[in-house]
Amino acid sequence: MPTIAAPDRQHVEDFMASVAPSNAIHQTTAFISYLAVRDKGGRPVLVKARMFLASSRDDRVPLQFDCATVIAGRFALAELGITAQKLIDEVLDGQLPTPSQAIMFAPKNDGSYSAYRTPFHEDGLSRERRLELLSITGGPKWDLVKQPTLDWELKAAETPFDGLAELMGTLRLGAVPGDATEFDVVAPTVVEVDLAAIVEGTDARPGVRLYKGLDRAQCALGYRVMLKGLVVDRGRIGGDKMHWIPVDGEDYEIGTGNVQIPMGAVIHCMASFGGVAYHHGWVIDPACLQNPLRAVYEVFDPDMLKLNENCDLPGSRGTNAREFEFAISWILSLMGFRVMVLGSSKNTQEAVDLIATTPEGHVLVVECTAGVIKADKIAQLSSRVQVVRERLDTSGSSFLQVVPMLCTNLRRNATQAGIDAAEKLGILVACREDIDTQLERTLLLPEPEKRFAEAVKAAADAKARHTAALPF
Repeated sequence: MPTIAAPDRQHVEDFMASVAPSNAIHQTTAFISYLAVRDKGGRPVLVKARMFLASSRDDRVPLQFDCATVIAGRFALAELGITAQKLIDEVLDGQLPTPSQAIMFAPKNDGSYSAYRTPFHEDGLSRERRLELLSITGGPKWDLVKQPTLDWELKAAETPFDGLAELMGTLRLGAVPGDATEFDVVAPTVVEVDLAAIVEGTDARPGVRLYKGLDRAQCALGYRVMLKGLVVDRGRIGGDKMHWIPVDGEDYEIGTGNVQIPMGAVIHCMASFGGVAYHHGWVIDPACLQNPLRAVYEVFDPDMLKLNENCDLPGSRGTNAREFEFAISWILSLMGFRVMVLGSSKNTQEAVDLIATTPEGHVLVVECTAGVIKADKIAQLSSRVQVVRERLDTSGSSFLQVVPMLCTNLRRNATQAGIDAAEKLGILVACREDIDTQLERTLLLPEPEKRFAEAVKAAADAKARHTAALPF
């Protein structure tokens, strides 16, 4: 019988206690994605699985994939007729139940599993959300995932995939686990700030989006009113003081309050449930922008429609790639960086795409790709930033910091393998989620030095995650 050490068991219990306030929605919104391979005896053995306790509608589309070696799928927890706690217990007993068959989850060589709770996952923090994760690891995967054999098998499947990375991205399983098999549980962000809330002059109606079925009285919206970089008011609106409107065809309902603010102020909103903060964001009157750079820019691109269109263009070559480079240069400019666009000129196409500097002279070396992050792009950026570093050192500017940054218009789950490869080299990766977050920040007065310091820390933290020993 597989075992789990007391400290690891405590991580499981702490995680389940943390998500207990949202138990009411798990049975209707939880979905499980998994990928397994057949062993030499033909038995399915789990490589990686994730249970999303509150999945998005895109993640609730059932999927079943089966070829000679690989078995994968996505299904609702409700199909099993058991609770999330019961599913975790069965995983710790050595198997993942699915609607079609049980899949073996092999323990480590000593017959045990490890478990680790991450209360604030980096992927959530980069999007100003609380993302909590429980990771359970089993036995070694080296004898299960044999590459490039599996990639070529998937290309020939009846439902073809380019390789294991694409299949895992489709199932939102992230990258292939490093050394061991994994089962993750992703906690729901049960409440979010309604970023479409209305502000008209001095009348603000900030709001939240709360999963239907949860107790409104446990919901709250904290706020800070900011004018010209200063906090001029702060407060909290309880769920019992909000006006609630269910949204047809959606899983959430919207609760709104009312706050009087000075003309031209913005509101920093913080959504919480059960005393736990889950999301924060900014609400503004689009007619009164604090950032003069953005105010001027929006004269020519109202609501930033053209900028967002440039970020949505498909393809990694030609015109679309150039337009994405321009979009990133505009965002950096709006954040207060001085930006040189090199990659879009015929005379400097072989150079890095963008160079962005702060007023103090610190440097972002930026490459852009309107598509998946490829190995040659990563190697090229790593080489170029080293040359920049050496030139600054020899020119007497060794005190200046340099951060390599790679921007893609894809979301993280669509190019996870490339992200991991880049972060291992200390390259900061900005995906579409991160671009949206920084766009939101351009509502405020530019603070390029602060943004650069955040980039330095984010790049270092990401590299440390890949190089440090596993915390279990």
